[in-house]
Amino acid sequence: MEMDSLRITARRYGDSIYIVENAVSDSAKENVSDKLKRLMLADAESLAKQKVS
Repeated sequence: MEMDSLRITARRYGDSIYIVENAVSDSAKENVSDKLKRLMLADAESLAKQKVS
């Protein structure tokens, strides 16, 4: 990974500082919105299974 594809951002909200590291992969097979949707759906399914048990 080249250094040009890495970005670090810091934001302060109240008393907290959030540091976000953003990296871009040339070999990625899905974009960020598709990945977030997939992760949220998987988490929702996992929570639903826990409630049934």
